[in-house]
Amino acid sequence: MSRQSIGRKHVGAAAAAAALLVVGIAALSSSDRSEFWERLKIGGWEVETFSSMSDMVRASDSVVLARIGGVDVSRTIQGDAPEDVVTYARLDLEVLQVISGTSPDRVPLEFLVGAIPGQVAAEIEALRQAIPKEPAVFFLHAKRGNDEHGLYRLIASTGLFAATSRSTLEAPLRDDAPFSVELRAVGSVESLVDYLESLAAQTR
Repeated sequence: MSRQSIGRKHVGAAAAAAALLVVGIAALSSSDRSEFWERLKIGGWEVETFSSMSDMVRASDSVVLARIGGVDVSRTIQGDAPEDVVTYARLDLEVLQVISGTSPDRVPLEFLVGAIPGQVAAEIEALRQAIPKEPAVFFLHAKRGNDEHGLYRLIASTGLFAATSRSTLEAPLRDDAPFSVELRAVGSVESLVDYLESLAAQTR
């Protein structure tokens, strides 16, 4: 695997091989919900891409409506070189509704922290102060690597839809508007849940 840029720090191939989502996080200064999601944008190669919402539903182990209950450090991986350090953070999702698949009541969702080790604690605390209160829709994949039992990741950058300060519904980890044609009549998280339930019923 080639080197991936995480924020301003480059993680070598040995450590990056464990990465499924590469996330850049900068210090937050406000509780703006759009700002929170901006700091969780993927900054590396996509693991999977999808052409429709149906494809995402079928590929997900679970699709849930959930609220973020907390943010914490999950684990740290040391690569071959001393500077090759990857820190995983964890969003603790409180599941309000299972739309497709099966899910525990609380889901630990991992992502990579784009900060040097000495700044990780400050980054996590900044995120805690800016957690959005509104629920969002998460398309989840259960991790199956060594020491990853019970942990989850998003299936892709398109695997999160939320209301933000910019829009009543968007994929805030993206700079574009994925599935805009398919979702032209879906304008809120609530209506997205209804739409996804209909898709999930068709795939059973």
